[in-house]
Amino acid sequence: MDKFDKYDVSETDNNTLLVQGDSINSKEVEAPKGPYLVINGAWYVDQFPTMIVAEKIDGTLGMFYLTPFRKVRDEELKPYKGYHPRKMKGSPLPDYLYRFYGLERSGETLSEVIRVRISPSEKEKLEATAENDGKSVSEYLRGMIKLSDPSIKSVENGVAYVTRSAEQILSDVQKLLQDKPDADKELIQMLLGGKYPLCPICGDYQGNLQFDGSAIIGCEKCLDDKQE
Repeated sequence: MDKFDKYDVSETDNNTLLVQGDSINSKEVEAPKGPYLVINGAWYVDQFPTMIVAEKIDGTLGMFYLTPFRKVRDEELKPYKGYHPRKMKGSPLPDYLYRFYGLERSGETLSEVIRVRISPSEKEKLEATAENDGKSVSEYLRGMIKLSDPSIKSVENGVAYVTRSAEQILSDVQKLLQDKPDADKELIQMLLGGKYPLCPICGDYQGNLQFDGSAIIGCEKCLDDKQE
């Protein structure tokens, strides 16, 4: 159900968004093509019922109109002067809706969640692979994360990381290639071999760590869950 409880939105098997309601004809919406606007997060807040508040990668806040679904551009973000949505119990924008606004979360990019060095050509290959799969890069990476749980732990600069063993990587690659035999094996191996920051609060490794000064206060996933 949408923010106003006026219509239902759901993702279809062909990666479109199905919009249904009593007052509108059902329609399927396609996600705009990339590149997407990278942001730290987006939320619904009761004080601005027609808007979505977004945190830009530099930490500043802006907002854009809830409708229609389209490719949101940086220049259309309007100034937002209120408290951070997390402090106002804002509702996080569902992950699957990001790409229908042309958005991508910075917390799910290679540099933030999966500690892997990647060349420009590899980045282009990753973006193309995700697009061919009908997903944003962040959604594609989330699928990688949801395979076997990394079993090897390490600590760097006070932050704990987890990574997969060689046996886990081999097993996961075989599973992926069974479903998608045309997938790039070398790219998959590289992504699965990345390191994931481990949240000391919730114990998860699927969200970008959040800090208060030098202290870790949680990850985006568990901080968002607390607000729901």
